[in-house]
Amino acid sequence: MNNNQSCPSQKSDSTALPSMISSSEIVIHPPMLN
Repeated sequence: MNNNQSCPSQKSDSTALPSMISSSEIVIHPPMLN
C-alpha cells in the first residue's frame, strides 16, 4: 500500500526529471521519515 501511494506521487513529480527526482526522493525519504 505504501508503495502504491509513492508510485503516483513520484510519477507526478518525476514528470520532468524522473531520474533526478527518483534519486532525490530516495535520498530525501530516509531523512524525512526519521
